[in-house]
Parts: sequence; C-alpha cells; structure tokens
Amino acid sequence: MSRLLKPIDKILDKTQTDLDNMLIERVQQPLGWVILMVGLYVGLLVLQLPDKLTAVLVLLLKTVGTFAVAWMLFRAIDVIISGLERFTAKTESEMDDHMIPLVKRILRVALISVA
Repeated sequence: MSRLLKPIDKILDKTQTDLDNMLIERVQQPLGWVILMVGLYVGLLVLQLPDKLTAVLVLLLKTVGTFAVAWMLFRAIDVIISGLERFTAKTESEMDDHMIPLVKRILRVALISVA
C-alpha cells in the first residue's frame, strides 16, 4: 500500500501543514482494505460464478467494504479533531477547547450509527 501512496507522499511533503500527512498515515491500512474489496468485487464480476454464489459473495464484500470505509473515516476523525485542536489553541476562549472532545464523540457515535 505504501508504494501506491509514495507519489502522494511526495506531493504532501511540499504542503505547509502536516495534517495531510497524518491523514494519509492514519487511513493507509483501512484504505488498503477498501482497495482490496473493490479488486475482489471486480474479480468476482469477471469470474461469472453462479448467481446465488455471486449474490452471497457480493453481500460479504459489501459488508466488509462498509466496515473498512467506516474504519477509515473513524481514523480520519482523529486527524480532523487534531486540526480543530490546533485552531482552537490559537483562540482566547476556553469554551471551544472544551467543545472538542464533545464534537469528537458526536462524530464517532454518528459514524458508528450510520455504519
């Protein structure tokens, strides 16, 4: 997976922030699973297996793919929150500092509920 992201890493190294690098690092493993599920799905369509078997395997791939995407988004929330923490550290108000953990929990619970 790291070979696929090598060109992206070179581009991201030129940016002023390290949040994009953190995002790629955090979602690398789940992104590999998503790519694997897409590849298996395409392979399944090419094989033209019996309809019932194909239906079961497609359902399995969609289920695992959904969990992989949810896992990827779950890990991306950490990077988003890190960016918010950096932003709120620059403000004078302490209210926003106390809101960050609440926003993080809400995002995670919403993601789990949707997944």
